[in-house]
Amino acid sequence: MKPPPFPTLSLFSLLTTTLNLTLTSATNLNVTALTYRGPISILQCWTVAPPFSTSTSGPIGASVASLGGVSGNASFIVQPPGSAGGYKNAPGPQWSWFISGLGHITLLNSTDKVWVVGGKYGLVYADDTDTYGHSTTFPSTDETVLLGLPTADGKQPEHEVLHEGACGWADLIGI
Repeated sequence: MKPPPFPTLSLFSLLTTTLNLTLTSATNLNVTALTYRGPISILQCWTVAPPFSTSTSGPIGASVASLGGVSGNASFIVQPPGSAGGYKNAPGPQWSWFISGLGHITLLNSTDKVWVVGGKYGLVYADDTDTYGHSTTFPSTDETVLLGLPTADGKQPEHEVLHEGACGWADLIGI
């Protein structure tokens, strides 16, 4: 007598189905913000307004979150493996997208820090332009590629502070 066949739903397809449900459930884009309180750089977890909307043109059906306008010079940056940027300030209010690689951001007058993994969870907002500053190191064994996008008119995007400190995985999962 043959044993009964294994179920056709494999663990992989079960996890994939669950992951797909999770990935499509986000209503807002959450990002770590490297911002300021007085002269001190701080990290906050923001939810960006407005919420995701469904595209009716271009990639129809895609979820779209507006980052606001951009101005000035967009920069494509390639950091060598293991490099360090030293303490500095953001050059102006900007979105920094870690496309690939790894970034470790620490603050001069705080123990707060954040590890930024390149890819879809690699978006950070930075506007600590007149503060004690931050340091970013790139400890990956491969290059870290970033895209810098200055905000229009040097303004913060519409947002709500979810909590003090960097966003954790639970804050980011779902996009």
